[in-house]
Amino acid sequence: MPHLLMEYTDNLDIDAKNTLRALNQTLLNSGEFSAGHIKSRALCLHDYCVDKGEEGDAFVHLTLSLLSGRSIATKTVLAEALRATLEPLAHADVRLQMTVDVRDMQRECYAKAVRLPE
Repeated sequence: MPHLLMEYTDNLDIDAKNTLRALNQTLLNSGEFSAGHIKSRALCLHDYCVDKGEEGDAFVHLTLSLLSGRSIATKTVLAEALRATLEPLAHADVRLQMTVDVRDMQRECYAKAVRLPE
């Protein structure tokens, strides 16, 4: 825990793996999470529309899913830190929107199993 999903439009030249590593490091640096628990993934969007669907529009959207219990202040700090980590992408040759949504998952309804090699 947590889970981080990065969705980005295909008109951005993004090194997804390195961007995910940077985002994971941001989460680790927050002190809220332990190493080995952060799970992140990226989806490049080929079918999307921003406003009127003009070629020069792009976006990156992060969804951070956390087990319930953290304060609004903590979630706000995490959202801003993740958004700041995306800032190097702002030099793209498109109109870029960068957004972050921090969501709670109900702790009581979350199931997890870890299988270790024998």
